[in-house]
Amino acid sequence: MSSSTSLTQTPSYEGLEQALEQLARAIAEAQSALLGGRFRDLEACVLGQQDLCSKIERLIRTKSVWEANCARESARNAHRQNLIFAAALRRMRRHSDMLRNLMSGLALSYRPTSCIGQVI
Repeated sequence: MSSSTSLTQTPSYEGLEQALEQLARAIAEAQSALLGGRFRDLEACVLGQQDLCSKIERLIRTKSVWEANCARESARNAHRQNLIFAAALRRMRRHSDMLRNLMSGLALSYRPTSCIGQVI
């Protein structure tokens, strides 16, 4: 094995660890897009996360238990980041549901027929 080959080769568990770290970064980017109101960026981030999850699943299936365990801390970090993102999504959904209900409740041309003083 030449020295250039040994420098470029990494233990196989690092591929899984790197993919998990990429997933954590993608989740953080999606959270930023969500909170920034950049919904097209959010959609792109979610598609990227789906690709990364597929890659991680393939890597886990081909790795030994020891190799998968070496990436456990990266998996925990991605999981924590995902919990924060899920909470932000739930909060934004409640907010958007509330706005949707508010907007659909009354017509924009709504005008009361009686004066405030005439309310019984």
